[in-house]
Amino acid sequence: MTNRKGTLAESAVRDFARAQGDHDAERRERNGALDLGDLALTDFSVVTEVKNERAFGQKLAEYIGELEVEMANVSDEMAKRVLRAAESGRHLQYNRVTGSVIIKRPRKGNVADWYSLQTVGMRFADLREMGRLPR
Repeated sequence: MTNRKGTLAESAVRDFARAQGDHDAERRERNGALDLGDLALTDFSVVTEVKNERAFGQKLAEYIGELEVEMANVSDEMAKRVLRAAESGRHLQYNRVTGSVIIKRPRKGNVADWYSLQTVGMRFADLREMGRLPR
């Protein structure tokens, strides 16, 4: 059975990926237990699962809002440090700020099994930085 909301969300992410330079991005066919994720990007090793759920949206929006404020603060602080270093004759590299929200997964004690949350824009910026999308 087709999930219209899911299909629309997957298509929107595919279109976003294409607009970001991944012109070969495609929705994947469902394969049950052998499913490879919802989207095929140019870099096959990047797995993307898309969910269109309303129930948990408000809390996640709050988490992302907090992350975005903190990332802006870090960016401002990094710029200040680079300027101070330059004024004293030293070179300090300014790196693009990235981040994610880490959410404890119920009944999972190992941190490696917890969730990492980013906006789609953050994810694609990270993929581009890693060389997995065209610049």
